[in-house]
Amino acid sequence: MIETKRAKKDTVFAYLFSQPEYMLQLYQVLHPENVEARGEDLKQIIQGNAPTTERCSEFGFQVRDKLIILMEAQNELSHDIPMRMLIRLADAYKDFVEENKISLYREKPVTIPRPEFYIVYTGIEEDVPEVLRFSEPGPVEVEVKVLRDNGSGNILGQYIQFCEVLNKQLKLHGYTDEALNSAFHSCLEQGILASFLSGHMRAVEELVAAMYGKKTP
Repeated sequence: MIETKRAKKDTVFAYLFSQPEYMLQLYQVLHPENVEARGEDLKQIIQGNAPTTERCSEFGFQVRDKLIILMEAQNELSHDIPMRMLIRLADAYKDFVEENKISLYREKPVTIPRPEFYIVYTGIEEDVPEVLRFSEPGPVEVEVKVLRDNGSGNILGQYIQFCEVLNKQLKLHGYTDEALNSAFHSCLEQGILASFLSGHMRAVEELVAAMYGKKTP
């Protein structure tokens, strides 16, 4: 069983990248120029106040006091995504100020981590934008970069491939043991998230079950 309180809201996306080794690999995909980055430089941001009651494939982490990265994994894109990111960023900044006991009433300006926003697209549409913004320009602008599998085989590409394999099997067999077993076997055989799945198979089964409203034995 998954023990953390967060697990009841988690998805495979959040659970995968909450593991320190995969969080570092994810950061290295986004910022390959930072070759000196270490696991201890990264800290997960627990997003407990998302503006929705729905299960959401979201994840956030902070790189020292320099950078906050907020992400979602979605198989459909909408113009509401930038607004969700903005609300989550406000929560992240509030937590940063409280955690570091920063006064917002001093003379000198506050130094805060700069934000980056990403959507990991796992859908099948070919014609998707590279960047999402508010549909109407305004005084606040949020730019959300859309990430897709580029065939590089990195950890992000493997996650997208995992989703493709899983969705294909669920479409063929519905939510059944056969679908899960076929998806997991195929991923292990192809080396898609093989190490992660081998070590966390039961947890992944529970998370997939929760996404489809099923119970695991």
